[in-house]
Amino acid sequence: IIEEEGLMKLRDKDLLAIGPLVMILTILAVGLVVFYQAYTLPQQMREKIKEDYLEAKKNDLRGHIKMATKAIMHLYKPGSILTNDEAKEEAKKILTNLRYSEEDGYFFGFQLDGTAVFHPFLRDWIGQNKWDYQDQNGKFVIRDLIKAAREGDGFEEYIFRKPSVVDDEGRSKLAYVVVLPELDFVLGTGTYQDDIDSFLNGIEVAVSNYIRNSMAWIALIAFLGLLILSFAQRRIGEIVALSDITTKLHDNVKQESAFIIRE
Repeated sequence: IIEEEGLMKLRDKDLLAIGPLVMILTILAVGLVVFYQAYTLPQQMREKIKEDYLEAKKNDLRGHIKMATKAIMHLYKPGSILTNDEAKEEAKKILTNLRYSEEDGYFFGFQLDGTAVFHPFLRDWIGQNKWDYQDQNGKFVIRDLIKAAREGDGFEEYIFRKPSVVDDEGRSKLAYVVVLPELDFVLGTGTYQDDIDSFLNGIEVAVSNYIRNSMAWIALIAFLGLLILSFAQRRIGEIVALSDITTKLHDNVKQESAFIIRE
């Protein structure tokens, strides 16, 4: 009987000790999972969103080029009273002033030999051959743009100055170009990659903040859980101790009663 009581007390103590340990280990496991997600999820989401966002930007650039071609279509359609040279001059005026955003939504044009036809911000380029123009990375920008337009894909990335930024030294740009055979030049427009990066950085910050807030809530819930568990264990300990005292008193009374009966 004594051995059984000892084992029961040991089991009670073990259960009281194991409870917080199990909870702490569970909290640590959940914390590690959340920490891993906080480290990897924003980057994974960034890559996926970037892919989708770039595709959306490409569709926007295609739409802008379609808008530009429609704006000058009347100049060279059958029945136009303009000569080819007059149509080119009028098209250059329209495209130079055409915008789809206030800052950097502009168009540019080059002949197939690399001569600048029009550019709203680089007026000194007009009439100059820029076939050998290179960006900061040594990329031949104009010849690659013309090649992309002639081969049909139309998309090209390079480093170029952003007109809306004073004294800009250049940044990554994604351009879309097409050949206009009626006017014998390449028409293009583009979007600067820092706009994309700004959008993605905002998404990444929002996701990181959400995960950090989640971790804070987990920590708060874990703290409250430990407090509740500590209080519950204290009460259970008191009940177990009271039960032991009651059991001992009951046994003592039984032994004394038996002694008295024998007497």
